[in-house]
Amino acid sequence: INAMRLDKGTEVPVLHVRIRGNGECVQTFWAEGRRLGCFRCLLQAEHKHYRQERFPVLKELPTRKQLGCNGFTPYAVSAPMAAAALCLEVVVDWLQYGRASPRFRTSAMANANVYGVKNQDVSRLAACPACGPRDAQATAIRP
Repeated sequence: INAMRLDKGTEVPVLHVRIRGNGECVQTFWAEGRRLGCFRCLLQAEHKHYRQERFPVLKELPTRKQLGCNGFTPYAVSAPMAAAALCLEVVVDWLQYGRASPRFRTSAMANANVYGVKNQDVSRLAACPACGPRDAQATAIRP
């Protein structure tokens, strides 16, 4: 989804929502324009830490379960409800104020064993494989 948004150069915003771990927290990322980071900018881009989380939140690896040939990460029904609530907060901010800032938001469940992640507008990574080189090439082509 992030790649399609960048390839098309659309101004239509995309709201990414995810449940982290076994539902310890939920996160949203509002992607719009090219001034700030894209969804891929949430992961490190440099070689030494490639694809490690830029803003780690989980202190422990989530529990995984196997059912037949399928693997899954179990979480309580409250996790998707919390994700939907955080999603609605972002949309309401966009509708009410014309912007969805902060664009990257995290909401932890009570008593969750997670790192505190600041709600923020994520800056772009110069070495981002999704938005960095493409924009650098486009800038180099323009006079």
